[in-house]
Amino acid sequence: MGSHTENLFEVFGEVEAELNKEKSEAEETFNVTKKSEKQTKEKQKKIKEYKKTKNPEEKKKGFTFGRGLLVYAAVGLVLVVIILFVFWDFIGDYEKSMPVYGMDSVISVFETGDVSSIVTEETVTKIGAYEDESDFIEKYNEYISGKEITFLKSPEFTDKNPVYIVYADGEACAEAYLKKYEISGSNFKNWTLKTLSLDNYTSLIYDSVNVTISVPAGAVVTVNGVEILSDDLQSTALPESLSVLSDYLSDDVLLDNYEISDLMETPEITATLDGTDLTFSVSDNSYIAGWPVSETFVAEMTEYVTPIAKQNAYAFINKAGRILSYVMPDSELYESLQLTTTYWYPATSIESYNLTELTIDNFKMYGEKCFSCDIKYNLYVDFISGYYVADTTEEGEFTWYFVYSETDSKWYLTVQVYK
Repeated sequence: MGSHTENLFEVFGEVEAELNKEKSEAEETFNVTKKSEKQTKEKQKKIKEYKKTKNPEEKKKGFTFGRGLLVYAAVGLVLVVIILFVFWDFIGDYEKSMPVYGMDSVISVFETGDVSSIVTEETVTKIGAYEDESDFIEKYNEYISGKEITFLKSPEFTDKNPVYIVYADGEACAEAYLKKYEISGSNFKNWTLKTLSLDNYTSLIYDSVNVTISVPAGAVVTVNGVEILSDDLQSTALPESLSVLSDYLSDDVLLDNYEISDLMETPEITATLDGTDLTFSVSDNSYIAGWPVSETFVAEMTEYVTPIAKQNAYAFINKAGRILSYVMPDSELYESLQLTTTYWYPATSIESYNLTELTIDNFKMYGEKCFSCDIKYNLYVDFISGYYVADTTEEGEFTWYFVYSETDSKWYLTVQVYK
């Protein structure tokens, strides 16, 4: 047992020695490590101090977290500004691309009181060939001058075809049609004036004048110095006043009848036939010209008609001569005069009579074989003593139409029209 105990102590002694050795080595290693860490820290400290003493400016330039944050913020701000600028430009172009902004330039022209700069061929189509469009524009400018100009969407308005109504002091006075056009450097198309229309508003500027013109067929007519258009010719027919004479007239007694509408003012109208100027009679904007009448013819016919007019006047007092010899045979006038009773006054009670007035004028030709003239007379009758009549005068006023008979080579009174 003693030997076994000694052996056990030897083993423990060896183990303890081995542990002490490892402990000594571990402490030595720890000390070396600590020393190394201390040297490393001292070395790093010396390097920092060296950098501080060697170049102080380098510290200022050195990159730090705070400085980096400022740089990033500055870059971000610049980007935001650029984005906002681009967006603002985008919004501006977008707004300008709205149709309503296209009316700004139109309204600015109206506010000057002179729209001539935006007038096109389609602005006023109602002004015909006989009047100048510039005269209308001048009148229109006078109308809008000094008035408040506004505008609203027209019922015709669509997004693709914007139409606006322009108002002058609240009164609609024009229609503006817009169109798109390209803007350099923009992704949008802007709107500008395509057509200004004034056709529906001419009544604001003038009272429309409509005229009818009747001239011998083939006559050359001018209206305000412009030869009349064939489109304005409505018919070629016998004059209405001669309708009752149709049985006695040839086909060459025809009139060209024209109609012209929507004139701004009463026009100046002239006509010539075979180089001879025609004379118009005018009534309610109706212009009628007959065939030329020579002074020689007027003189001859005045002499011829005078005794007929006297006989017609005397017929009312039963003093008529042979008036029927001057009337177209088988005409309605002939039959009427033949049946007319003229015994209004007893011839035995008339002491004297005479024409205090007799005029024969306004001769008009209708071709070569028909003419008319106006007759006016005043017949005074003096009765014997004891015969009382309240009115001792007889008045007559007519238009007479004569037709030439080839058979008799004579002018016959054919139609009598009372005035």
